[in-house]
Amino acid sequence: MDITEEQEREKQLLAVLSLILAVFFNYLFYSKQIGISYFVYTVSFLALFYWYRNFDLDFKTPFGWYMVIPALLLSSAFFIHSNPVLTIINLFAIPVLITWHTLLVTGCSLASAYPSLIGIIIRKMIIALTNFCEPYKMLIKCFKKSKSDSRRETNKKIFIGLLVSTPILIIVVSLLSSADMVFSYYLSNISKITDHINLSRAISRLILILIVFSYTFGFLWSFNLKRSIDPSSPRENFDPVIFITVLVVLNIVYTLFSLIQFSYLYGGQDNSLPASFTYAQYARKGFFELVAVTIINLSIFLAGIRHTRYDNKTTDTLMKVFLSLLIMFTINMLFSAHFKMSLYEDAYGLTYLRVFVHAFILLLFLLLAVGLIKIWRRDIPLVKLYIAIAVTFYTALNFINVDRLIIKSNIQLYQKTGHIDMDYLSGLSYDAVPELTQFLRQNPGLSDTGYEPVDDTLARKYDELQKQSLHWQSFNYSKLKARQGLESYLGLTGTS
Repeated sequence: MDITEEQEREKQLLAVLSLILAVFFNYLFYSKQIGISYFVYTVSFLALFYWYRNFDLDFKTPFGWYMVIPALLLSSAFFIHSNPVLTIINLFAIPVLITWHTLLVTGCSLASAYPSLIGIIIRKMIIALTNFCEPYKMLIKCFKKSKSDSRRETNKKIFIGLLVSTPILIIVVSLLSSADMVFSYYLSNISKITDHINLSRAISRLILILIVFSYTFGFLWSFNLKRSIDPSSPRENFDPVIFITVLVVLNIVYTLFSLIQFSYLYGGQDNSLPASFTYAQYARKGFFELVAVTIINLSIFLAGIRHTRYDNKTTDTLMKVFLSLLIMFTINMLFSAHFKMSLYEDAYGLTYLRVFVHAFILLLFLLLAVGLIKIWRRDIPLVKLYIAIAVTFYTALNFINVDRLIIKSNIQLYQKTGHIDMDYLSGLSYDAVPELTQFLRQNPGLSDTGYEPVDDTLARKYDELQKQSLHWQSFNYSKLKARQGLESYLGLTGTS
């Protein structure tokens, strides 16, 4: 692509700023644990993006600007909490949200492309990768341009002079070293300077800087390229009669299933089950299958809403009725799945898996409820609402302190049943430490009820905290509170 002289200068400036940001990235993250550094880098990257675009952004796209809010909140979670599951997810979720935000506020219309949104984001990232070598091409181009014929001839002569002087220099230095012992001493110690340089570390830092620099430049420069990333393939529609038939068959099966659910599961243990079943077995089996069916039904609903043509008012009404029934039966399955999982919690307490499963069930319920409204109100922007609900829900999940919730739930269960899994609770993240140490002070006899004494596990956690980086880039409020709680509980106050 041919670019003007002004664009060339802009490209050079972008390369310099991208390099500075890459060096800053190295300073924030290299050999350091992620903490407040993620938030600082996210803000820095967005600031460079806004400045580079000269704030020439589409401020009339509230949905696009909304996306930056969860991105910043999730990046701040790195220095507030320390849940390992959410931390790993956030590492990938934040770049996706930022990419999405930059696409929308720069005028990329995704209205017809929401179903393949992830594909669009991936395509944008691939386009950025295709520009990976652009800054180096620009450097070579500038180097060639600066070399006039006379300059090239001068450089050639200098190079010849260096070649001629090299053997002479070797002989002269050797003779001087023999002539003066002090000169020889200092000359031999010059090589020791490199002993303080970790070559492999320096190379890895350089590679990291170059990768971040190249991608940052490629991503930002890609907004200058006239490449279409919006798919415009025509929408394929289903025949309404075929689709209604599928819905009728499914709803008949779900009606029978729901009758059984109301008869046995919700009726409780007083109702009779088949002779080969116990109530505990019945409640324990089938949870994940119900969630899978729910996802299948949600997919069918979305396909029906988006890809079914309406020939007349009768088929339109039938479609609405049977889609509504599908949603209602699916909500019942979600409640059934929630009920089954609750039985586990009554007996064994909360775990990471059970909390996240309940959260997923609640998210599906919200999506289905909005879908039910969409059936009768076609003007609702369904996909936008789905995305906003999902992103908001996940962001909120990062700030409810899942580990603390698990501890409190298991303490309540202990007060009812006298049973508690100290091995599991002591293995939770640093978010759980303040609540756990407070509980152990009140119940000191529980500290050695597991396979490994809880005090030993907590002492190991404290040792891990002591070994971790104390750089400001790695600051994490959860770890700070955990360290303070452990010092107080283990009697180590003042040792850090």
